[in-house]
Amino acid sequence: MSVVRMPKRKVNLIRAQAPSRVDLAGGTLDLWPVGVIVEGSVTVNCAVSLFARVEARKTKNKFIHLSSEDYVKEYDFAKGAAPGDLPLLEMLCRHYSVAEGWDISVRSDFPAGSGLGGSSSVSVAMAKTLLEIREAKENSHKTVAVCRDLEARNLGIPTGVQDFWPSILGGVLAVHYRPGGDDVESLGNVFPFLADRLVIAYTGKSHFSAENNFEVYQAFLQGKKDVVEAMRGIASASLGVYRALKDGDFDEAGRMMGEEWEHRKKLSPRITTPKMEELQAAALEAGAVGSKGCGAAGGGSMVFLVKLGSRRAVELALEKCGAVILSAEPVNKGCTVEALP
Repeated sequence: MSVVRMPKRKVNLIRAQAPSRVDLAGGTLDLWPVGVIVEGSVTVNCAVSLFARVEARKTKNKFIHLSSEDYVKEYDFAKGAAPGDLPLLEMLCRHYSVAEGWDISVRSDFPAGSGLGGSSSVSVAMAKTLLEIREAKENSHKTVAVCRDLEARNLGIPTGVQDFWPSILGGVLAVHYRPGGDDVESLGNVFPFLADRLVIAYTGKSHFSAENNFEVYQAFLQGKKDVVEAMRGIASASLGVYRALKDGDFDEAGRMMGEEWEHRKKLSPRITTPKMEELQAAALEAGAVGSKGCGAAGGGSMVFLVKLGSRRAVELALEKCGAVILSAEPVNKGCTVEALP
């Protein structure tokens, strides 16, 4: 019997980009086991056109050259070397067994600490690049699990999953937390109408989301009554956002998003800031129907659902208060990878 061997691909350049996300409702519920303890938990989020970008160029070096434009870090990473300044990227390289022969650079369209799931977008784009280098495939649930666990290892605390799904799938998603695993539902009927209703603004203050989330996580598992009640309120309001979007009622979705934010603020005095309260008040007066902080809040970005025709008025009101409007539209496609000779 003869064996026909196909020639190996001659790939010298790989580019990947993964969208970030805005969470419309239900963040923090994705930290296991919070979402399965609070029945009916759902996170609603949307991929947006602010991307994490990874570029890998083939080299003949016996190491990986890593660089990050965002953190202004650059160095050579070899198998067995002590950890460098980009440990999460190194962990991903190790996991996918890519140890030499590539120059890998990372950059992002979004501000660091923006609350838009940026580190997760970077992880997804990096994982997809490394899989392409290895000419390997894995299903989306596996990629999410790998990225979640390596992020937890890097931070030393539990991390959730909701940030990874928009980066992988794109679109408007509802992530349901079921016993036995997450159930990710596409809200495709909502997507065409969301762009005219969505405003994203950066408050000017970055934040470290994992720190806020971990404090809340600990308090919830310790059974602190006010935190448990607030988390149940978040879950109920998030379910309201989900149902309103399914029905195409954006005004009700905005109202429920605002209700989610009011419950969220009860989790910790660090969730909101005077600047965020000022921006919320200005946006509501200008035509927003609901608003909330993105991610764990305490700074970062805010998302607003606005009345039809009020988008520009809300943007101007936010700019007058010193916020930076992020030029981001909902995107219906997740991470893309391009391999070139």
